[in-house]
Amino acid sequence: MNSTTNLNSTLVWDPYNIALNDSTIVSNWVILSVSTLQFALFGVLIWKDLGHIFSPVNCLILTLTLCNVLSAISNVLQSLPSADATVYLAGNILFYVSYDLFEALVVYYTWQRGFPVVSLTIPLAVPYLRFAVLLCALLQATFTAFEIASFFPLSPAILSLCNAATAYLPIAFEIVAFVFDCFILVIFVRFLREKQAHEAAADAVRLAIIARFGIVSFVCFQLTMGASIGMNVTFLQEFPAISVAEFVAIYSFGLYTPMLYIFLQLGMKWALQVEKVRRSNQKRETVERAKLIANGFVSAGSQGQILSKTATVTV
Repeated sequence: MNSTTNLNSTLVWDPYNIALNDSTIVSNWVILSVSTLQFALFGVLIWKDLGHIFSPVNCLILTLTLCNVLSAISNVLQSLPSADATVYLAGNILFYVSYDLFEALVVYYTWQRGFPVVSLTIPLAVPYLRFAVLLCALLQATFTAFEIASFFPLSPAILSLCNAATAYLPIAFEIVAFVFDCFILVIFVRFLREKQAHEAAADAVRLAIIARFGIVSFVCFQLTMGASIGMNVTFLQEFPAISVAEFVAIYSFGLYTPMLYIFLQLGMKWALQVEKVRRSNQKRETVERAKLIANGFVSAGSQGQILSKTATVTV
C-alpha cells in the first residue's frame, strides 16, 4: 500500500518537476540579464559619488546583487547536461549559501539604512534592534552550516540533528527577522506621520526618502519570504494542493522579487543623490546671496531661510 502511494505521489509530482526545471532555465537567464543591468546602474550611481565608493551601503547593495547572480549561476551549473555529482553538489552548496546570505544581508541592510531614522525617532530601541540583527546573522549562519553538512555522508545521529536544525532554525530566523522588520516599519511610518515635528532636524528630507523606500522594500521582502515559505510548504506535501501553473508562478515570483528589491535600493540611492545635489545647490545659492547682502547688493529681507547644518546620511 505504501509503495503504491509513493508511486502515485511521484507520478503526480512529475509534471510539476518538469515545469519547474523549464521555468528555472528561463528564470536563470532573466536574472543574469537583469543583474547585469543592475550592476551597470550601480556603477553609474557610484561614479557620481566616488568619495563614498566603499561605504557600507554600497558594499551591501553590491553583495546583494552578487548573491542573486550566484544563485542563478548555481542553478545553471546543476542544469548542465555534463554535470556530475561533484558539480551538482557544488551548485547546491553555492545556491544555499548565496540565498541564505541574501536573506541575512537584507536584515543588516535594513538596519544600516534605517539607523538614522531609528536613532532620531526612538533612540532607546537602537540596542534592541542591533541585538536582533546579530541574532538573525547567528541563526542564518548556523542554519547554513547544518544545511551544507547534510549534503555529506553523516552518522544517523548527526543527520537527525542536521534535519532538526534545518527544519527549525529557518522558522526562528523568519520570526526574528519579521519582528525586526515590523518594528522598523512602524518607526518609518511614525517618522513620516510626525514629519513636521522633525523638519528642523538635519537631513529631514533625506530621512523621509529612506522611510518611504523602506516601507516599500519591507513589502517586497515579505513577498519574497512568503513565496519561499509557500514553496517549502508545497514541497512538504505528499500530493500538491495547487496547479502546475500556480506552482510555477509562486516559484518564479520568489526568484524575481529579489531583483525588484535591489531595484528599490538603487532607486533609493538615486533619490538620495538627487536630494544631495539639491541641498548642495541651495546651500551654494544661500552663500552667494549672503555675500551679495554683505556687499549691499541685496536687502537682508530677501535673503530667505538659511540652511541648517546637515548631518551625514550615506547615499
